[in-house]
Amino acid sequence: MDFGCGTGTLAIMLKLAQPEAVIVGLDIDATALGIARDKAVRHGVDVRFDQYDGASLPYADSSFDYVVSTFAFHHLLDSQKYGALREILRILASGATLTVADFDRSHKVLLRGAFLLPRLLDGLANTRANALGLIPSMLAECGFLEVGRRERYATLFGEASVIQGRSPPSSNSRQEKSHA
Repeated sequence: MDFGCGTGTLAIMLKLAQPEAVIVGLDIDATALGIARDKAVRHGVDVRFDQYDGASLPYADSSFDYVVSTFAFHHLLDSQKYGALREILRILASGATLTVADFDRSHKVLLRGAFLLPRLLDGLANTRANALGLIPSMLAECGFLEVGRRERYATLFGEASVIQGRSPPSSNSRQEKSHA
C-alpha cells in the first residue's frame, strides 16, 4: 500500500516495476484519487485507489505485506501521525515493513533553514515532529520494531530520510500495541 498516494505516481511506478503485485493507493483527497485513477488507466495498470477518512484504514488486520509513504507524514498533526502509524501497524502482516520517506531534522544549518518554507506552507504544528527528527521514535512508540533511518538525502526544501520499521512477529502483541 502507498499511504498518502496523492495522484498515484509512486503506486503506478510500483505496479509497473512489480506487475504481479497487488498495489493499493490510499489518500484522504478525493480529487487527487480521481487523478490517480485516470493516470492508472492511461498507463494500463490495475491499481486500486481508496479514500482514507483520516481516522481508520479501511482494511482488515494483517492484510498488507508492505506499506510505503512518501512525503505524506509532514502534512499530519502529531496526533494524526500516531493514529496513522497505529492503523498501519494494525493492517501489516506479521514481520512486514513500513517505509516512510519524508522530511527530517538535518545536522546541516542550511538544510534546516531550507525546511522553513515547507514548514510555513504546511504548518508549523504539522511539521514539528519532522523538524525535530521524531518520526523514528514515533514508529517505535507505536510498536514498530527494528526502526531506523536507512538513507538521508539533501533536497531543495531540507533534508529527507528513509525510515523503516517492522511489525512485530506475533499478531497478539501487535493488536495490544495498536489499540492501546
